[in-house]
Amino acid sequence: MTNRITLWCVAAVALLFAFAKQEAQGADNINRETYFSADFNSGAMPEGVGLFDRDGQTQAVTSIQLGFPKTGASWIVRRESADVRFAASSSRHKIAAGADTVAADDWMVLPAIWLKGANASIVWKGRSVNEQSSLPSSYRVLLSTKGGTPDDFADAAVLEDVAAESLDEWASHYVSLNKWAGERVWIAFVNYSRQKELIGIDDIVVEGEKGVAEIIPYPGEFLNSDGKVEFGGKLIARTSTPVTSLKVKCETSGLVMQKEFSGLNIQKGEEFDFRMDETVTANYGDVVAYTLTVEVNGVTYDPMTRSTRLLAFVPKKKVVIEERTGTWCGYCPRGTVAMETIEKNHPDTYIGIAIHADEDPMALNSYANGVGFPDGAPTAWVDRAIYEKDMMVRYMTASGFAYTTLNGALESKFIERLQAMPSGEVTVDASYADGKMNITASSRFTMNEPDAAYRLALVVTEDHVWQPGYYQTNYFAGVNEVIGGYEKLPKYITENYEYNHVARVIYDAWNGIANSIPASVTAGEVYTYTKTASLPKSVLNPANVHIVAMIIDSRTGEIVNADTVRLIKSGVEAVETDSTAAVTVEADATSVKAIAADPTEAVAVTLYNLCGATVAQAEGVGIATIATSALHGVYLVKAATASGTVTAKIAR
Repeated sequence: MTNRITLWCVAAVALLFAFAKQEAQGADNINRETYFSADFNSGAMPEGVGLFDRDGQTQAVTSIQLGFPKTGASWIVRRESADVRFAASSSRHKIAAGADTVAADDWMVLPAIWLKGANASIVWKGRSVNEQSSLPSSYRVLLSTKGGTPDDFADAAVLEDVAAESLDEWASHYVSLNKWAGERVWIAFVNYSRQKELIGIDDIVVEGEKGVAEIIPYPGEFLNSDGKVEFGGKLIARTSTPVTSLKVKCETSGLVMQKEFSGLNIQKGEEFDFRMDETVTANYGDVVAYTLTVEVNGVTYDPMTRSTRLLAFVPKKKVVIEERTGTWCGYCPRGTVAMETIEKNHPDTYIGIAIHADEDPMALNSYANGVGFPDGAPTAWVDRAIYEKDMMVRYMTASGFAYTTLNGALESKFIERLQAMPSGEVTVDASYADGKMNITASSRFTMNEPDAAYRLALVVTEDHVWQPGYYQTNYFAGVNEVIGGYEKLPKYITENYEYNHVARVIYDAWNGIANSIPASVTAGEVYTYTKTASLPKSVLNPANVHIVAMIIDSRTGEIVNADTVRLIKSGVEAVETDSTAAVTVEADATSVKAIAADPTEAVAVTLYNLCGATVAQAEGVGIATIATSALHGVYLVKAATASGTVTAKIAR
């Protein structure tokens, strides 16, 4: 009962904290921005943070063993878990025999923060970390408007004095900074503990309203242009005070540009795009750095330093998840549910490959062992860039345990990878006839790379796989958990089951096909690779086969981008039809024809390759014909009459 009461009290305090924060922020969350944040997960102190040792003491051996310097400022970044780090300060010092203990006086001062709008606040988490004792640590949080050294805090405001920080559990703190709206401030965390151990600080966030206007610099991180880089931005008015004047200065590549906009009347919520008159010429792949400084209604904003990379085009990103699995693996249903969940949530950007391994009737051990899965099954690689052994994580609900693919599990890693800008993209199409597959993959890249090291890998996968004698071991049978319905299935599933995305073969090996992409690539140029191969003998039904094409960077081993398509039988397959069109597409071994319903009507037929380039055209009355006997692969056909058009896909 005591534990339940304690948990209820913690929840109540957290709820009151949230209400207080929400009230201070106001309802207009779109008008808020983060002025400064630090989660320390990079492993280093954020840029501009000042560290000061005011006590001059020597750290105890136990503190030095934890990674603290023998002398000097005792603030460092420590690891709590594989993905979480925090700022830590030690107060365990070396004391001479008979000498009195002296309190720590170690400072971590955040860089200058401009509280540009109203309702500003700071939140952070604190924790006493004690391995040698159970004594809580002490610290103060101070604010100065003068500067970032300890001397500048002589008459500083005390935001909070934490005499005894929470032991073992992280405690949340919130302080309003509304009093200093419009000012630039420095905030210090000062450890004044006496012979305790560690104080931990994490997840510092200073935020508030965006002020009279929000400025979004242009260009962003990536720019698709013809080689000319233009600079400027977007101004969004954020308060009831209209924006009447704007001064802009942009510095880049030794060039200083300035421009003024007067006589403005930009009301709250309205936008104003501005551009400088000069441009900079760059090559594809070049990174152009620039600094934008603006003055709005006479108030100078902090300089905004940005960089942009010039790209020949903006590629569409798809993410490949390669999962190691097996019929024998009782925990693999967790991986199956994870893959199905991600496919459902991200159908247009997810590509799944199930690699069965070990003693499994669908095993492809050369593929599984080549990629490498250190923790067996079920585990997965996300684009061969992020390895994940937690396909799903368990959490408590009112009715028992359930599982999620988020909260650091597989879908979280998928989303993280989806945000990466790929250096290229690939499209794939494939057909089969008489047991032979024709696969065409076309790749292109965003920038010139004279020393590229890309390779294509082609994977044949099959859905709806099941045969008599197959089974799936299920360790979730009968558990008091919710995991995709497997809790209601038997320990050995022997019927009403099927496997999807089963890898049947990978060409030419797990790391791709040598010389499938040139060693030197030119931005925007299309490189086409064709593979002819027998349909794998392991395939049960060609109608359930997909082809996955992946660009692999041999320098890193990562999958840059990918595409997938269903394997189609050679012939004609409709793609798009205008309901008013009275024309059809027919094909035989030597030609493709556009045939009008009215034999007296003019008709045209155009043949395109998968890159959109025109291969051939023909016109006629009632019928138009293109010879295709010399062609191999997959093409798009557009048949047109005065009444409308029909587009079809043909495979040779």
